[in-house]
Amino acid sequence: MGWIVLLVIVGWIAFKFFGDWNEQGNHVVSEGGMRNKYSTLVNHFLSIRPDCKIFQETRTFIRVGSSTAGGATLFDINQTFGKVTIQWISKSALFGNDKLEWTFDEYEDQDKIFAKMNEDIENYVTKKLKSYT
Repeated sequence: MGWIVLLVIVGWIAFKFFGDWNEQGNHVVSEGGMRNKYSTLVNHFLSIRPDCKIFQETRTFIRVGSSTAGGATLFDINQTFGKVTIQWISKSALFGNDKLEWTFDEYEDQDKIFAKMNEDIENYVTKKLKSYT
């Protein structure tokens, strides 16, 4: 009997989660999709290097970056419930792999988000390069 109650509870939680997740996706789509909703950030990322492009886009996720034989620099933007999580992923044959992550309110000023990320990445890379000397 206890297993049935447990299965019903787990089933209800899963049903509720996937319903909310679907609603979140519909919310982003109603705002023009990830490319439109986060257009300021996407455009900033695309302007970093001439070979930057959009690699992947779903209803709640977009990956922008550059990839060459020597490595890759990627920016993942993930829309969650009222928040946006952004990851900077650097894969370098010379310097190894690095990742930083930020979470902001979904309607935070995107120019300020980009400035904060730039500052944090610059500080991180400077500190890492100093460790090599």
